Amino acid sequence: MTTLEYLRSYRIAHMAVFDWMATIISAYLLATLMGYSFIITLFILLLISIPLHIIFGIHTYTNYYLGLDEKP
Repeated sequence: MTTLEYLRSYRIAHMAVFDWMATIISAYLLATLMGYSFIITLFILLLISIPLHIIFGIHTYTNYYLGLDEKP
């Protein structure tokens, strides 16, 4: 098991806590550095990640819960 697999093994509602925390921290850092709203930045990152997962064929529970993908 690689380090990334280990970090992604902790889950809530089948979603990796590490991935969500990385997105939230990235949104905070981007918002702080660029002077944008944290909530808007987080929303934009989520809007970008959803179609990217679909385009690259990565099945996620987030997309599944949104009705955009089959169950991973």
